[in-house]
Amino acid sequence: SIHRKTQHWSYFPKWTTRIIVPPAFLVLVLFAILWSIYTSRASIIFDKDLVAEMPSRSTIHDRNGDVIGYLHGDNRYLAKFENVSDDFIKALIAREDTRFYQHSGVDLRSLGRAGKIMVSNVYEKFAGGDQQNQQGGSTLSMQLAENSFRYDGKSIDGKFLEMALAKKIEANFTKKQILEMYMNRIFWGGSIRGIESASRNYFEKSASEL
Repeated sequence: SIHRKTQHWSYFPKWTTRIIVPPAFLVLVLFAILWSIYTSRASIIFDKDLVAEMPSRSTIHDRNGDVIGYLHGDNRYLAKFENVSDDFIKALIAREDTRFYQHSGVDLRSLGRAGKIMVSNVYEKFAGGDQQNQQGGSTLSMQLAENSFRYDGKSIDGKFLEMALAKKIEANFTKKQILEMYMNRIFWGGSIRGIESASRNYFEKSASEL
């Protein structure tokens, strides 16, 4: 088809098109097939309730309402989106996912940038350098998927599955809900889970005051 459509073109654009377009089209078709496979796998794994599930330990009070102990669960205090400082939320987005409000779970720009950094790090290693850049391409939704479901997130297969799961998360929750679940679920060091627990442990203040 390409040969027929380009047969009357001038030499350079004709052969440029014949060389570039067929493999590009093949890559596009293979990517579409691959993406449909991972979307199907993500649909099987995805559980909306599991993403929103935030296990936290039970707090035991005496008859006067004072805390006397805890039972089971993670070291986590659940915080509503409205009860977390706007300054912290802006800082989180700036640090982890600057285009959070522009993408739908997967940020191709960040993935491209992460790929360039990986290639640069490999070059630095073989060139005898020791300075390594550590900027990743995972969005907040991808990180939430990694912390909500069980799969090998370090493998290439796992990363493709993670992207498909992130798209599922974005399709089922609002940006505000995703941020709230992320802040409550993510590990903040030690045995600390959730931004409210992290704020109390590190700064002895509520997340609303960060």
